[in-house]
Amino acid sequence: MHDLETGEETMLFALDDPQLESLTRIDESPDGTTMAYSAAVGNPSSARERIYLIDRVDARSPRLLPVPESDLFDGQVEPTWSPDGTMLAYLDYQIDEVQNSSWSIRTVELESSEPRIIFEHAQPTRLYGLHWSPDARSLLVTEESIQPFDESPRIGNVAVSIDAATGERTVLADDVVLEVTYVADGGGTIGEIGSPLGAADTLEEPVLSTWDLAADEDTAETTALSASLSFASSLSIAACALQPMTANPL
Repeated sequence: MHDLETGEETMLFALDDPQLESLTRIDESPDGTTMAYSAAVGNPSSARERIYLIDRVDARSPRLLPVPESDLFDGQVEPTWSPDGTMLAYLDYQIDEVQNSSWSIRTVELESSEPRIIFEHAQPTRLYGLHWSPDARSLLVTEESIQPFDESPRIGNVAVSIDAATGERTVLADDVVLEVTYVADGGGTIGEIGSPLGAADTLEEPVLSTWDLAADEDTAETTALSASLSFASSLSIAACALQPMTANPL
């Protein structure tokens, strides 16, 4: 953990499993007692991504989040805590024998440990960048169309909101580049950091793009970032710093 004021770094826990292949998306519970993370353990060719919970006090024994068994090659990634800390949401993917993948959003109440599918995408679409809304009524996620290998990749993905109770899908912004998140108190603004649309493969400086969800059109406002910032893959705003972005944040 890195303290932004003092610059001090503190080790929260160490994962010394020799079979650990990857670790992604660490999220701390709102009360600060538990960390959730996604990790792949095992042989590189067969390691499946799973979600683990680890206590801040006793970080020696990670607990595997139970999920239903699948006949397909599957994985669970991007755990994110609900604002009240009672639920985890995560992305589930399943890959069939011809490498077609299907993605869904699932939630689990930690007291019951029974995951519930709230959204499944019928199209060949990858999901990433999962975030709860501040009021816990919906989940923000980015959709990326999966193109055949012989076709050009699609530039411009879609940010959507998924109702946590009904699974209803609402498009919030077209032509986003990378992961979006909420950047204003109350969930009225979403944003991302990325290269200008269409310039993902160039050396152009990244920009902060924000969308006002109350506006009639989903046109992004952009702010150029520091010239010394050569690359930024995603935007994360701490709860204590949620406020409208009106100036260069760096």
